Amino acid sequence: MVEELTTMKLTVCVSPTQHHAVTNMVYVNPSETLAPYIIINEKYVYNCAHNADVKSGTIALNAIHRRQFIVSPGDSIEVRDFIFPLNRNYTLKHLTLSAEYIRNEAGMPNIVQLANEFRNSFENHVFLKGQKVINDRIVFEVTSDEEGILTLNTEVDINWR
Repeated sequence: MVEELTTMKLTVCVSPTQHHAVTNMVYVNPSETLAPYIIINEKYVYNCAHNADVKSGTIALNAIHRRQFIVSPGDSIEVRDFIFPLNRNYTLKHLTLSAEYIRNEAGMPNIVQLANEFRNSFENHVFLKGQKVINDRIVFEVTSDEEGILTLNTEVDINWR
């Protein structure tokens, strides 16, 4: 189960740059003492990184994160440290995603190549059912019941909506 280390309320702000927005990470000021993984509103786990461009007391979320938590910049959100369960292997063996285009510029990508790109881009991210992830042109939603950390050995299946 999830073990508590630190709980705090932070004010939501936008990602520092477009590049940061597509990493699926959340960003806080270096003065915040949060673990590398945090759980937001008791719902989803995200990699948490420090960024000096984020003001103290705030958390930078991309548009997909804000939509999932139904928050806007200036709203507060509860975060707490997340550590991996000690009673089981928390590595994902299989991850199933549904995908939809937000920008279709290059036509339909090769599904195997897309799964490999996803795995490489989001290695060491934690995924839970219903969690959404964005890259530069596709929104992915986790449809697997299994939760855990994505590794290069995780089998990734993608279904188009």
